[in-house]
Amino acid sequence: MSEYKTPFWQTTGGVVLAVTIVLMLITAVASFAFRDRSGASQPRPTEEVARDNARDGWRECQDEVSSRLKNPAGAQFPPLSGSGVREYSPTEFGFVAYVDATNSFGAVVRTAFACKAKKIGVGWITDVVFAD
Repeated sequence: MSEYKTPFWQTTGGVVLAVTIVLMLITAVASFAFRDRSGASQPRPTEEVARDNARDGWRECQDEVSSRLKNPAGAQFPPLSGSGVREYSPTEFGFVAYVDATNSFGAVVRTAFACKAKKIGVGWITDVVFAD
């Protein structure tokens, strides 16, 4: 009499193999379906952090410059794209720009300045030099 042998696909090993293959197929289909189709590469997280830090550092420099003006409420700064920006690291930047502000006689005067901003923890250290 011959002994009945269970087919492999009905054994525990066969089920595990089948589940593994199905999961691999699902993963492959999902990665294909949800891929980036824009053609543009997404910025790396460090680039995003540096971009956000540059914007925040620019605001800190504007605050520091404004604190030294006679009439800070009327101060006009160029946008970040209109200033010279140098990235020393993702948390340290140099800016060269100008501010249009009224002097003590009420005349609008453009003053050039350079500012270095460094993020330390959650705060910023700024150093401003005005051009005479």
